[in-house]
Amino acid sequence: MVISLPDRPAVPDPALPVAAIDAAVRALDVNDARNGIGPQEGLALRVLKLVEECGEASAALIGLRGQNPRKPRSSEQDLVDELLDVALSALVTAASLTGSWAERFGDQVLTKTSRLVAVVPGGLAAASPAPGAVPPAAPAVAPGVDPGGDPGVDPGGDPVRPAGRGRGIPTAPSVMAMVREFHGALGDDLPGLPRLQDAATRRLRREFLAEEAAEAVAADENGDLVGLAQELADVVYVAYGTAARYGIPLDAVLAEIHRANLTKEAHPAGGKAVKGPTFRPADVAAVMGFTPAAPAEVGGPAGRAVDERAEP
Repeated sequence: MVISLPDRPAVPDPALPVAAIDAAVRALDVNDARNGIGPQEGLALRVLKLVEECGEASAALIGLRGQNPRKPRSSEQDLVDELLDVALSALVTAASLTGSWAERFGDQVLTKTSRLVAVVPGGLAAASPAPGAVPPAAPAVAPGVDPGGDPGVDPGGDPVRPAGRGRGIPTAPSVMAMVREFHGALGDDLPGLPRLQDAATRRLRREFLAEEAAEAVAADENGDLVGLAQELADVVYVAYGTAARYGIPLDAVLAEIHRANLTKEAHPAGGKAVKGPTFRPADVAAVMGFTPAAPAEVGGPAGRAVDERAEP
């Protein structure tokens, strides 16, 4: 769906970075645990952070209007940045309370904006492409869902939800959330903190990982693109399942690996990125909430890690 705002160009709906926000929540949870902060206190602090961001947005507006002559004036971009920080803090706080925050946010957006549009004539209108402009490609939708993002009806007469967790808002679902839901349905007891599992569980997870990786390689060798897509998804699912069984916050670890990769440099010959003078290695132990330890103790030959915290 493309919308047009008064005096503004038409813009496509952006994707909501669900996985990134879920990873941020997990990282904050780990950081709270390291600092001896319980869940209720941690939630209160996140609400206070939201209030702080609201204050900074107010200050940016005052600065934009020049109401504080003792300080330099703010720009409109300063105000936009502060408002986006408010939105991010609000979403992180909501995600700290419920795993269905993205779907509920999508519902809230569509419900409340549709009410506003209904009472303000001409508030929003379907965009008309500019002369000579190439119309954007229509987004992929689930069967029974119209391109506008409204739920359709399946042959049985039941409403059909659009792809993604928010109606009309394309989202990247959190893999960890889906995997934890799957293990919850199986009745698996997942640890709240990272820890090694018993020998039988570890052997089984190794077999799962090896099997799915081999099937992905076989699909690629056979030139089966659809099969490769499915097997790659299975590899990711099993990898996240293994992380869940070990209590590893894989979203946060992946974000830290990504951060480190962004400090690498392009290979002169076009090969694998190399570690240059600006490279900053990933600190996976810190992301997992482990205390500083010698390399032999964290991730050493025995695959063990030092963790002085007691699991709640």
